[in-house]
Amino acid sequence: QLLSQEVLPCVRPYSAQVAQAMASSCAASVQCHSGIGFVLLLMSVALSMVGLWGTWGEATFDLVGMVSGRGDFTLWDITVQAKGPIGSYLPDVKVDIDSTLCQHEVQVREVDEACEALHGIRAAVISGLVLAVLAALCALFAFASSFATCTIKFWLLPACICALLASVCPLIAFSLALSVPDSEKLKDLGGLGPGSICTGLLLVFSLLGMAFEIACWCAARAARERAACYGEGLVQA
Repeated sequence: QLLSQEVLPCVRPYSAQVAQAMASSCAASVQCHSGIGFVLLLMSVALSMVGLWGTWGEATFDLVGMVSGRGDFTLWDITVQAKGPIGSYLPDVKVDIDSTLCQHEVQVREVDEACEALHGIRAAVISGLVLAVLAALCALFAFASSFATCTIKFWLLPACICALLASVCPLIAFSLALSVPDSEKLKDLGGLGPGSICTGLLLVFSLLGMAFEIACWCAARAARERAACYGEGLVQA
């Protein structure tokens, strides 16, 4: 007990007003960290949704020599400025990746690898979205618990775990994107669109949200220790 007092000295207040003021300050710190963490993780959900449906970049698209051109691509479709057989330009054409690029009678290794990589990117971003939603929900419950008498630690751990796992998903998505080979149907991938940018920001905001949830746990622990210390001081007074 003497060693504990030396490591964590307990400065007891002189009155109930001082104890109440210190307790309010600790509670405000917990609520502040929890609220910021929730906002960051909620923004991670929005970023992952843009990453799932937004434009990732540009690519050159060629479908059996009939429609070709360079256009924007998402994880689901490609929008090209179509070019006809004789070089004439046609209105923009949106084609589905699964039904055009990934569906062919003749097996082409480069095309198959590109489709597998795109499907893997899609799965990674969907997983990031699901984990971001779970992390935001846990952070919301933790933030609500900071205003009540119930414990906040129960929600902080799953929020941190989900946020950490959500931050891994963009790394997987970008590693797969860099491995997409050029093929006769899809080549010259490049550029950055809102989808790829927001997926990268998902990594940043998930880690920041996790950091604030950890800070919230530390603040809650300090508040609990101070409350016990002040309570003992008031009893002795």
